[in-house]
Amino acid sequence: MEIEYGDITSDEAVGFCLPDPTKAREDTLSLLQAMIRNRCENFGDGLCKESRSIKVLQDYLEAHGLQTERHAKPERPERHNILSSIGSGSPRVMLGPAHVDVVPVTPDDASQVPPVYSGWDEDPWSGTVTDGEVFGRGAVDMLNTVAAMAVAFVSIKESGVALNGTLLFCAVSDEEAGGEDGAKFILSDPGLKHLFNADYCVTELGGASIPDFRLRPTLSFFQSTAEKGTTKVEVKLRGRPGHGSVPRAADNALVRAAEVVMRVHAYSAPTVITPEWKGFVKALQLPGPIEWLLTFPPLLPLVLMVLLKIGSPIAPVGHALTRLTMSPNALVGAVKDNVVPGVCTVAVDCRTLPGQSEEYVLDHVRKALGSDIASDVDHCSIGAQSHIPASRSEPDTPLWKAMEKAASAVIKGASLVPVMLPGGTDCRYYRGIGGAVAYGANLLEPSMTFGDLTKRFHGENERIGLRSLWTSVQFYSLMVKNLMVAE
Repeated sequence: MEIEYGDITSDEAVGFCLPDPTKAREDTLSLLQAMIRNRCENFGDGLCKESRSIKVLQDYLEAHGLQTERHAKPERPERHNILSSIGSGSPRVMLGPAHVDVVPVTPDDASQVPPVYSGWDEDPWSGTVTDGEVFGRGAVDMLNTVAAMAVAFVSIKESGVALNGTLLFCAVSDEEAGGEDGAKFILSDPGLKHLFNADYCVTELGGASIPDFRLRPTLSFFQSTAEKGTTKVEVKLRGRPGHGSVPRAADNALVRAAEVVMRVHAYSAPTVITPEWKGFVKALQLPGPIEWLLTFPPLLPLVLMVLLKIGSPIAPVGHALTRLTMSPNALVGAVKDNVVPGVCTVAVDCRTLPGQSEEYVLDHVRKALGSDIASDVDHCSIGAQSHIPASRSEPDTPLWKAMEKAASAVIKGASLVPVMLPGGTDCRYYRGIGGAVAYGANLLEPSMTFGDLTKRFHGENERIGLRSLWTSVQFYSLMVKNLMVAE
């Protein structure tokens, strides 16, 4: 089916709270560009100064008569989290938590002025608009969403509509490094949790079209209702150090570690078919036999192997979403090139499905290593350094129904598909600590497919279409209307 997605404007959204679409578009673009240019790069060292972009949002909200409050850890005074509200009572519905930090961009030569980013068509910190797209780090992760939510929030306030409950806007710091100074902080602090808690919240990641098996856009849009958990495992290998000139006199722990890396990399955990994977496969509109193969546990590993060899984008996603994954991502221990290391540690990044515990992970790490390594207690020890369980919010909720109705009002024929993310977002804190129904929700222009979106995340030439920004503003506005405004 040929899809039209020229100028996507919903009469319902305009009539509800967006009487001046041009102003709403301009405000969204202006906020996005300002936040890109603020360059809130999160290197994971706790020194990112998100207060620059939080101040942009505060100024915008307060210029429209809204009260705001900012909170940060005393030891992290430049890492603010902002909250504003409209209405009162229950339910508490949050646009956010939306993070304003972004991952770094590495120039070709850090000493060169101005820096050169050869993989980018535009300066990643410029917010330049080219061919209807805004270029810059954070354009899809997730400054576009922050800007759209802020404009929708202000537009609803200015409409004067009476809300059944409290509508919140929340922007946070530190998501790209785990949220310790952001979402986790505001929900763990006893003095702040009651302010920032919500019954329903929407954040990243969602809204792209799920392509059919010919990779053409469809009117099925993914929304993340679940995400995998993270267990950080360390495998420590012990040998006997020595001089590099006489290697046979030593027991090289690095060689032991190399074998661990290869075994973990080659291991495949048991296949698990989740409801989210079934729904995603169905949305691909595949021929019946292929759909069956992709949801039949005994054959799925073989099918994914074949798809990977022919370069299908389904393969890596299918692998990640149907099993515990274990990736050996760091090696620590070798300190000097003329010293045979006596100790080496392999850091294994393990991503779990709902219901998979820390012990489940450790059991499969031991199986991957084999008894000859895992049981050799004199030379090997295995331990979990941290465990964040997978999280899920079921799609059978008033919020999901409000999202479905909003999507179909903005894009005729649109349907929403619950999907699990292989990575993590701040949703895990709102589901886990806050007990909220939390989705990664958005609506982008249909030409932006799931594959296109994931390539742009943390990648070169990160960019978002102006049409998608406007589509998002309308979606969030109507979602609130459907959930919080009486018919």
